[in-house]
Amino acid sequence: MKRFRGMVLAGIVLSMLAVNFCSAKDRKVGEDTTETQEQEMASGTKEEAAVKGTVKLPVFMVDFPDNRFQEGVLPSDKLKTLLFSENQNSMTTRAKDISDSQLHLDGDIFYYTAKYDMEKYENSNDPTEELAREVLSAFDSQIDYMDYDSNDDKYVDVFVLNVAGEDTCWQETNGIWKENSGFQLDGMKFGRYIVNDAQPYTDNEDGFVERMNYEFDLCMGLTDYYKR
Repeated sequence: MKRFRGMVLAGIVLSMLAVNFCSAKDRKVGEDTTETQEQEMASGTKEEAAVKGTVKLPVFMVDFPDNRFQEGVLPSDKLKTLLFSENQNSMTTRAKDISDSQLHLDGDIFYYTAKYDMEKYENSNDPTEELAREVLSAFDSQIDYMDYDSNDDKYVDVFVLNVAGEDTCWQETNGIWKENSGFQLDGMKFGRYIVNDAQPYTDNEDGFVERMNYEFDLCMGLTDYYKR
């Protein structure tokens, strides 16, 4: 049954390639639709997702002065293993299964404490993008964002903000860059991103990985297969 379900999901993903997504390292699939899609997008907005080749994600674990990660938070090396190894439930393994081994996910983990309390961002006009710009800028001297552009289109394929604490402002948020579309670092623009509130603790490893898989599926435009 598990193998059958994986085959069905793979078929769904592959059937969507020519219509909805551009390829990573191979732009032949969907090539005829890419120009039209980009013309229809809002200025500077990225609405494509890579579904072939190797895609590398920067994952930022973000807490706040008034809402810090507590004892039991998973270290970056453990999180990298959970998400981007050959473990059965990892993001890497799931992407491989549902893409018929055509998509390989990899990623890096970074921890960051925001400049302000959580409420300050939540009361802004666009909490996610205000926080995203701060986090991305803070790591500009450490990260070459070109490393996260798998199809050389001058957009970071996708990045993740995983926010400390559970609050409705950050729940199940994924989307595309809407404000300040001219924002660039290392000559790269930023398109799709995921904001996730799954908590990275030792007693929530399975739930954390499951939520990350769920959010990534939505970011790619796949059907919601989240386990209720």
